[in-house]
Amino acid sequence: MDLRRVDLNLLRLVEAVLREGSASRAAQTLGLSQPAVSQGLRRARDLFGDPLLARHGNRLMPTPRGSLLLPELRAILDRVEAVLSPALFDPSRAARDFVLGSSDLGQVLILPGLIAQVTREAPHCRIKVVPPPRDAVAAGGMDLALMGAPETSGPLRWQVLFQDRFVLMARHDHPALSRPMPMEDFLKLPQALVSPRAEGFAGPVDAALARQGLRRRVAVMVTNFMSLLPILAESDLVAAVPQRFAELAMVRALCRYQALPVEVPSYAMKAVWPMAHEADAASLWLRRILRDTISKLPEPAREGTDQDMAASPAAR
Repeated sequence: MDLRRVDLNLLRLVEAVLREGSASRAAQTLGLSQPAVSQGLRRARDLFGDPLLARHGNRLMPTPRGSLLLPELRAILDRVEAVLSPALFDPSRAARDFVLGSSDLGQVLILPGLIAQVTREAPHCRIKVVPPPRDAVAAGGMDLALMGAPETSGPLRWQVLFQDRFVLMARHDHPALSRPMPMEDFLKLPQALVSPRAEGFAGPVDAALARQGLRRRVAVMVTNFMSLLPILAESDLVAAVPQRFAELAMVRALCRYQALPVEVPSYAMKAVWPMAHEADAASLWLRRILRDTISKLPEPAREGTDQDMAASPAAR
């Protein structure tokens, strides 16, 4: 291949589209228009001689060649970033503090693996975990933040780490989860809602219902998912939660889940960092650890899998 045909920005675009599985989300990540990303994707398909992504239902999935390319492109781009970075960072010798902002969902899904790898590679560094930032000023004091909240404006960079669907969760012996739930029953059930910023008794599920002229019965609002767990285990409440949370072992010990009777836009876990840290060697290393951690997370069960009964002690 004639390397003069290869544009580094094109490789960055391909990596973003393969990672996001969406031209529109890749455009947001890269700060480009969707037509520009679509045009670049056409050039990349000609360059690689492969479609790279193919549509499956409502989703774009990488082709076999695309799946092989993604880690290779990420390694190339990481190497280029490291070469161009003006400073060096040796994790085995470094002694510095990293400030990580994280929602409680990020703390239980991502931080265990991330912290384990950081402490192995950088034994002299310390990690301070704080609540996720509410604005760009707060985010500027952090090395990295993990959050599902809406994007905060300001000099920040964002990256979607994964998308997750909402499911309906309740205690193991809750009678409402003994069969697929009709919408009429769902609307009558007393429900709990997680609102990390304590913004009231409505969330993504309520917005989806409102578009159909419907309204559910939200009886309890809490600000984090871990406090929700014992509430569900000791009550008749049900709650809509991200599927990855519902599949954690500690959660499955107390609760089970099934599909919601309403289609809700997916939950997006995001990483955010100050733009000033974009080329910082230590920040590049930390974001590489984050990508490694995300790549090792188990995929959630596919829709239709009887995950709730598999998790029930009575079913073991």
